[in-house]
Amino acid sequence: MSELDMCHVQTMEEILTTGKSQFMSDHYFIKAKKAYELCLTFLWIEEKFNIISENYLEWEKEIFDIYNFILENTNDKQESDQIIKTQGKKSIVMLNRRLANILGSIRMYRDQVSHDLSTISKMLELENLEKDFKEETNNQYDKSIGYQIMEFIRNYMQHQGMIIEKLTAIVPFFNRNQSTEFLFFAEVDYKRIKEIKGFKNKIKLINEIDTNLEWINVVELVRQYFNGIIELHSCYRKITNTIFDEAIENIRHIIGLHYNYNVINQVAFLAKKCDNTYKDFLFQKCFIDDVVNYRQADIAPSTNKYYLNRKSYISSNRNLANSIRLDIRYNMV
Repeated sequence: MSELDMCHVQTMEEILTTGKSQFMSDHYFIKAKKAYELCLTFLWIEEKFNIISENYLEWEKEIFDIYNFILENTNDKQESDQIIKTQGKKSIVMLNRRLANILGSIRMYRDQVSHDLSTISKMLELENLEKDFKEETNNQYDKSIGYQIMEFIRNYMQHQGMIIEKLTAIVPFFNRNQSTEFLFFAEVDYKRIKEIKGFKNKIKLINEIDTNLEWINVVELVRQYFNGIIELHSCYRKITNTIFDEAIENIRHIIGLHYNYNVINQVAFLAKKCDNTYKDFLFQKCFIDDVVNYRQADIAPSTNKYYLNRKSYISSNRNLANSIRLDIRYNMV
């Protein structure tokens, strides 16, 4: 059997020094390729979730910045009101943009994770990965009014574009940065939302919101929605733990067998040339390190950032002694 009829592995050091490669059995080559492809799939799923997290934190930073701007500029100067309203209208537009980013990235994540789990199931001849993920998706939808409304709003925003029309801020006269409540509200016209076709059928927990409310606060709804996605991603990690651990062990073991378990940052897997079904691939340890670190890290962001540790509310109908209430409106029609 010629060398072209056999699989090989070769490191950069071998290329630069001896020019030699090591033979690898077909069995190990196929097993390593499958394990590495699984690891890359798991890595990209984590990166997709990271996109959601970053979009969510950008949203929280935006409302953190605008509320702080309002706190700092609310005073008895004549120009104060106009300064706040001018900045507030700009913030309404930016918050709509941030919201669209969150909703779009969540849809992308769910669709692509379902697709990836289906692909993995076929590769490993499993049955329940995609099914379990979809069941948890439905579970998160059923138990959260925020999840339901934000799903509904996402479909609406695809056509409407902007949904947040009003900002409300309650500004205490004293101790403005010591509250445990987040007294800032990014609001949508609830009466208008309820009139959209399909609302009653889609929103199963409608009784959790006062039917007389005119405006609802998407700050609280987005937080509920994001928490649901955190639980969904936790479920995804749980149902793939065994597969992930085996893939990591397989790729490390196979490389270790050929290189005496030394640390190898890159190694080329060279397919035999007599069979077109075998394809070369390049193993890069940095990607394995990334996915391992991601899966070991906490899913939820730290509550020490921005105002994540402050309680938010669906309605801005709140009374606070020794305070002033500011409303900034951006009419959509």
